[in-house]
Amino acid sequence: MDIATISIILAIVSCLIGIAGWLLNRDNKTDKDAEWKGTVNAKLDTIISLNAEVSTAKNKIQDHETRITILEKDNEKKK
Repeated sequence: MDIATISIILAIVSCLIGIAGWLLNRDNKTDKDAEWKGTVNAKLDTIISLNAEVSTAKNKIQDHETRITILEKDNEKKK
């Protein structure tokens, strides 16, 4: 084997090793990123608080609908 063939083989092997290392370590960088985790947690907290606010609003709407129904029945009785 001549030097050119050995150089090409070494270049291909080193390229494969580099790609394998990048693939194995790219997820570790994201997992260790505190800002990324904080952003997700902040979004989850916002969603959870929105769910509580929506359920409170639904309860208020149901109360108003009940009151309207009672008033409508009272008006029908008066007629």
